[in-house]
Amino acid sequence: MAGADANDEDAGPEMIGENDPRVKKLQELAWSLQSVTNRPGNRLPEDAKRAAYRITTRAIALCTNAEYVEVEDFVKRAKSLTKEIEDKKKDMQELEESIKTDLSGKCFRSTGNGGYTVGPRST
Repeated sequence: MAGADANDEDAGPEMIGENDPRVKKLQELAWSLQSVTNRPGNRLPEDAKRAAYRITTRAIALCTNAEYVEVEDFVKRAKSLTKEIEDKKKDMQELEESIKTDLSGKCFRSTGNGGYTVGPRST
């Protein structure tokens, strides 16, 4: 019995599991940001998509390797990533709305030499 107690103490730090609800929550939040940036027909610039992708990649990597991360470390990193993802998601939605507003009332117009340019829509 005494040997079993000694082995329990030497088991090491507590690790978080892959099926932990905190892991799933962070993973779903990262996926929701990717859904905003990867939506077909969105008008977001590529550099904005890449910036969002960098954040989601870090979050998904943390979730994938959760079983090798201590609980305290995961919670601390997940908290900062959650805030970062939520802020980026809000920024992406605002950017998409501003781009839509900027493009409203515009259409493709012929340049006369076989090309097209964005110009005001005629009434």
